[in-house]
Amino acid sequence: MIQEIPIEQLQPGMYLVGIDQPWFKTPFLLHRFRIKSEEEILSLKKCGVRLVKIDLSRSEIDRLSEIGEDAHHVRVGVVEAERAADAVSDASPNSVDALPGEGDSSASLPRHSGSTRYLSVSSVPGADSERAKHASESVEQSIATMQEKPSPSPAIRREPVTANGVAPEEAEHAKIVFHEIASSVEDVFAGVSAGERINTGEAKRVVSTVIAEILSAPKPLLHHIQMQALRRYDPTLFVHSLNVCVMALIVGHQEGFSHETLQTLGLGALLHDVGHLRVPRNLLRKKSGYTKQEQKILHKHPELGASLLAQSTELSPESRRIVAEHHERIDGSGYPHGLARQVISPLSQIVSVVDHYDTAINGRRGHIPLPPAHAVRELYKLCQAGAFNRQWVDRLIRVVGIYPVGSLVELNTGERAIVVADNPLARTKPMVTIIADPVQHAHFLIDLALPNAKPVREICRILDPVQEGIRIQDYLAF
Repeated sequence: MIQEIPIEQLQPGMYLVGIDQPWFKTPFLLHRFRIKSEEEILSLKKCGVRLVKIDLSRSEIDRLSEIGEDAHHVRVGVVEAERAADAVSDASPNSVDALPGEGDSSASLPRHSGSTRYLSVSSVPGADSERAKHASESVEQSIATMQEKPSPSPAIRREPVTANGVAPEEAEHAKIVFHEIASSVEDVFAGVSAGERINTGEAKRVVSTVIAEILSAPKPLLHHIQMQALRRYDPTLFVHSLNVCVMALIVGHQEGFSHETLQTLGLGALLHDVGHLRVPRNLLRKKSGYTKQEQKILHKHPELGASLLAQSTELSPESRRIVAEHHERIDGSGYPHGLARQVISPLSQIVSVVDHYDTAINGRRGHIPLPPAHAVRELYKLCQAGAFNRQWVDRLIRVVGIYPVGSLVELNTGERAIVVADNPLARTKPMVTIIADPVQHAHFLIDLALPNAKPVREICRILDPVQEGIRIQDYLAF
């Protein structure tokens, strides 16, 4: 039973399911968790929250009557039709805590939250009869039996697991392919640095290879990029460019782009930062502390890149446009020309979103790398502020997940877990491995989308592995 109450009535033990503020304005990624302390309530108040929604059936407090609970309600199990209705309701983009990527893709999946529901005795025909009494008792006994039956104990592991459902041989193949084409990209960029014209033939070969791999199986290459980002090192320009190329092409493939459009998108993405090769090297080596004049020079790299591409008749105007526009923003806040809305091509918008995400998770040019889930959160906030097109932000999040692989999270049970694989049909319920013993690196796999699991586990917040002193590579095979 869902009840809306003023935040002044919120207390530890109540199960929160919604607030009157967007998720990105609070320290909590999702607004579905059990309140553990007064500090959490204070945090919500500081974010401007005035009204909250709670699920009485999942709350652990003594006096439900104080917030309007009927003393004559009896507990009933959730039937399949109610599960389907809940899935649609939970996934609605209009819900108070709706997230990008959660919505129509998960609405068709009946999900059981592990909760029970309340039904008034007065709503049952013949409620005053012995039949209704026995029916209520029978329901109570069935639920008690179901709740007493524990879920099977998961197997404890001490070796890292392979994420994304990628087989070890697939991961090894992707690693080899990535390094081979990265070497080719490095050669292309080295030629430009030496004053040569862009080797468009080699660039096209790289893009064709990536497209072929994605059409065959998109997961392994994405898996390799995600694993490399978790190492938290500042990638070279050509590796960043290849990362952006791969992820942009996966977005385009899932969007149903033609092979010709994918080739155009891939070339623009691969060469989007080639203008940096015309920026003074001493400036590129600086990690921070740019003067206004230096910032102005850096902001010229899209134009410098477009000029380099203009020297080649083998590259389409659409690919050159991506290079020129990848730092423009649809609200006009980008550079170099402050373009806005429909003036910026859709392919340029895709690359701008992917470029921002990859830069965030890898921390290029002196920026501290963000945990992947924090990068998703930041991207969504910028989208809400008007900088990015919601459609392309949503598409990228569908690719990497609301909780990208390798994200360290805290569950409502207090356990800490690492995301192992996304769940396309229930994006807030990925496969995780729960850390049982951080000293022995013992952990066990749990599918958060599994119905009827006991206890009910949900993600309530994102953690930073560095701050928590947890090495993701102790649990995931790189």
